[in-house]
Amino acid sequence: MKHVILLPLVLLSGGTLAAEIMVKSGESIQAAIDSASPGDTIRVAPDTYIDPITIATDNLTIIGRSDEGERAILDGQGGQLEMVRIEAKGVTVHGFAARNAMAAGVVVYKAEDVTLSDLVVEDNSYIGINIADSSDVTIDRVVCAGHNSAGILIAQSSEIRVAASDSFDNLAGIRVENSDHFRIEDSSFYRNSTGIALVCVPGRAKPRTEDGKLL
Repeated sequence: MKHVILLPLVLLSGGTLAAEIMVKSGESIQAAIDSASPGDTIRVAPDTYIDPITIATDNLTIIGRSDEGERAILDGQGGQLEMVRIEAKGVTVHGFAARNAMAAGVVVYKAEDVTLSDLVVEDNSYIGINIADSSDVTIDRVVCAGHNSAGILIAQSSEIRVAASDSFDNLAGIRVENSDHFRIEDSSFYRNSTGIALVCVPGRAKPRTEDGKLL
């Protein structure tokens, strides 16, 4: 059964109504996402949630941190492939911890205008954050640690910004593969086998890794 609390509606520009949806401790985050409409905000109570989430609705904001600083934790317990998957436009995911997935903590796939902020992504078996075939993605104030491949992987993507983030204790702090127009600023990569890896894989739609800035 879905457990969703709708708070008062907010009028957005253009006359669209947006709701704020509350997910209480132990309830289903995915049920709230499935019930949401573009423009809605979902607030998740601090707790440990073992089910992964997929976001396929445009213009959602999902917040997993309380005003007191406690986080909602998405914990795959070694049995989930990934904990967060985003396949939409205009999505913001803020304040969560994502850990113990079999492949990746957070995946952004064929998406655009996505913001990942104030996240702790740790101890997923392979990759922390995987940005693939996407554009206009911001990774801001994120910690990625303890991955057997990359803390952050940017693959076949454009207009990616990594800011004020830390990636450590991974094979690579950040790996940029067949991507362009990327920007890395005010970020730290340490205790990785490789800090920053720029890679070109033959036969991909984007033939080169280019037009990047490290600030």
